[in-house]
Amino acid sequence: MFNFALVTTLEIAAVLLIILGFIYEHKVIEFEDKMFDKITMRLRQNRRYKAELKTAEFLERSRYVPEIPEDDEEEVRGYVA
Repeated sequence: MFNFALVTTLEIAAVLLIILGFIYEHKVIEFEDKMFDKITMRLRQNRRYKAELKTAEFLERSRYVPEIPEDDEEEVRGYVA
């Protein structure tokens, strides 16, 4: 009994939403366009952010210069300076 009432209520709600969708079609389309624009903007920002991170990591790695000992008596690459 409860299952029948639940299914019937959901079917009526679905029909009402379809009718409201036809009545307010212009507003629904505007909402979909706004959501599409927001999602695409977010994806572009995310791609740009990831690219900036990769660039920063590359620059950080390329700046690394191994330290060369300044003391003349220390071995440098196996040779005594």
